[in-house]
Amino acid sequence: MMPALTGQRREVLVVGVGDMKASADPSQVIVTHALGSCLGIVLYDRALPAAGMLHAMLPEAAALPDRARQNPLMFVDTGLPALFREMYALGASKARIELSVVGGACMGADPTTDWFQIGRQNIAALAQLLSRNGVRVRGHLIAGRAPRNVSVRVADGVVRVTTGAIQTPLEEADGAASVRTTLRAPPLMDRLDRRSLKP
Repeated sequence: MMPALTGQRREVLVVGVGDMKASADPSQVIVTHALGSCLGIVLYDRALPAAGMLHAMLPEAAALPDRARQNPLMFVDTGLPALFREMYALGASKARIELSVVGGACMGADPTTDWFQIGRQNIAALAQLLSRNGVRVRGHLIAGRAPRNVSVRVADGVVRVTTGAIQTPLEEADGAASVRTTLRAPPLMDRLDRRSLKP
């Protein structure tokens, strides 16, 4: 039986940039801060329960192979499979895992001069992975121009998103298509298709 949340002291696991954490300890909360163009990707298996979070900075490892070898968690296309493997090691099942995503903002003073569009590229990389791997998307709060913090409680999977002192609800999602539709992101190159999220 899941322990009651009321009055329970929770240990906080902080996820840095290019980092991930996963836990099956119901007393823990996983959190990451200052998501601008980066993505905070949350996985949750409520049957265990278990939760994991990735703070990915860039879309494709192939663009910076030396940095990718040093830290594959910096990139959406290599970090997300690593997070899935961490969840599988805790006993999670891909069929039960739900994904939430926060971030991908445009952090430039003027969106029309944000030539690199890192936030958009990160979301496009994620959308490609999700559509090819049949992952259940639970909710998202992506794009925009504000930095965000996100946390997930391992005990019940509650995801909280804050911008400054304001808490913002996730938008409910009906699948990977909703992530792509929100951004109207173009498909990426086929090399992303080869990155499988299977065990």
